[in-house]
Amino acid sequence: MKLYLYIFSLLLSSFTFAQSKTTAIVEYKQVNNGYFRSHYYCTLFIEGTTTIFLPKYNTTYVTEGEKINNEPKEIYPDWEYLKIDHGKQQICFFGAFSTNFFLIKDDYNKLNWIISEEVKTIGGYQCTKATTNFRGVDWIVWFAPEIALPYGPWKLHGLPGLILEASAGKGSPKWIVEKIEYKNGDIFDKDFKMLVDTKNKEAIPLKEFLEKNKEWSDNVTAKMKQERPDSTIYTAPIRGDYEEKYEWEE
Repeated sequence: MKLYLYIFSLLLSSFTFAQSKTTAIVEYKQVNNGYFRSHYYCTLFIEGTTTIFLPKYNTTYVTEGEKINNEPKEIYPDWEYLKIDHGKQQICFFGAFSTNFFLIKDDYNKLNWIISEEVKTIGGYQCTKATTNFRGVDWIVWFAPEIALPYGPWKLHGLPGLILEASAGKGSPKWIVEKIEYKNGDIFDKDFKMLVDTKNKEAIPLKEFLEKNKEWSDNVTAKMKQERPDSTIYTAPIRGDYEEKYEWEE
């Protein structure tokens, strides 16, 4: 009888552990070592095959090694949610230009990872290095095979383990894991589409959003040129922070 109870206890513990591994809240610190050195925090919420990524801007700004501002981990802005349903292969997020907010849907891309033999320890976990190119940007990440969650910050996914560190090219900001908690996030109890007050109720394709954004930007630029004909006006390209070339631009 004691043997049966022991076996049942082991099975129950294994089942509970397996369940806990399908839900997690992962806190990342994003470090920027450019001219304006800074860092802020991002949270990845995981529930089953769905993830929600939320950058939380604001934290410590450093110039020439001297801390000049230290603020709490506030959520600002509070509209940069990115939700991926990996089971249904759907990506939804919020974007904005001018004072308008939009609900946007993106294509679910399979990332072609090259897994190396390089390993290092991050946060007590042995991690393996992997690389890929996504939309014209080279990524280097380190994932932990012992954490069987094939997810990571932003739109990074598809590795046999949780991504604990990620960077996009030399000198770019780097995401580094700060904390992992295996618990539910109440954000999944909310209607994702209602988290932000948007102009559209149904998600529009990313390409359409970028076209709308460019049209607005071109109109603003044309007006500025008309009002200040002698001025030199520089316009930034309309695309994501980590995306240099989209599929439809091939």
